[in-house]
Amino acid sequence: LRLSKEGNIRKVLGAGRATSFGAGMLLLIVALASPLDALAEQFFSAHMTQHMLLMLVVPPLLVWGRPVLVWLWAFPLERRRRIGRFWIHSGTLHTTHELLMQPAVVWVTASAALWFWHVPAPYDWALSNEGVHAVEHLCFFVPSLALWTLTIEPYGPRRLGHGAALILIGTFALHNGLLGALLTFAPTPLYRSAAIGTVGLSPLEDQQLAGLIMWVPAGFIHLTALALLFVGWLSNVKAYAR
Repeated sequence: LRLSKEGNIRKVLGAGRATSFGAGMLLLIVALASPLDALAEQFFSAHMTQHMLLMLVVPPLLVWGRPVLVWLWAFPLERRRRIGRFWIHSGTLHTTHELLMQPAVVWVTASAALWFWHVPAPYDWALSNEGVHAVEHLCFFVPSLALWTLTIEPYGPRRLGHGAALILIGTFALHNGLLGALLTFAPTPLYRSAAIGTVGLSPLEDQQLAGLIMWVPAGFIHLTALALLFVGWLSNVKAYAR
């Protein structure tokens, strides 16, 4: 609102990035505070849709929308300056941030969250406890936000070259696709909480649908990201060749 009132929204973001940020925030609400959240307690496939939104849809939209700048603009000018000075002079905080944003750390954290929370015992635990469920969502969302920041950061010097970004997204996509395939082709329901049955779907059918959601639409998002990164890489190579 402050950006809009001060007439800086197009100057700071541009129309496309403002739309991206707005869409990301809207879909975050859909994932966490809409009927989808209630459905996720009954349908494994709805729960998987929620996970995909938190990992593969909301984070890249927010990253492309320059969230740090948007959130900073929620404060008055003097407060923004204080925050900036604090960040510049906070050696420990800055060092910790740089360590946590190392590509290997981000990749391992995101991959570990993906697999851990889809192991049957932790998955059932999260569904039976609201506090644990919130932690599960944070474990998906925060590392994914870091992963997409590394790979599609839209301003300043790139943290990763295009080749490294391709490897990061490509290898994570393999994890995601493998897990989706395991859920799709498992001969029996893997989760105790999903075995009670759902309206219109058997537990196994619901699990298979969840696997397909993780496998096909998620795979399309990863392939799109890889294609865009590759095109950007070729454009840079052509620019250097001139």
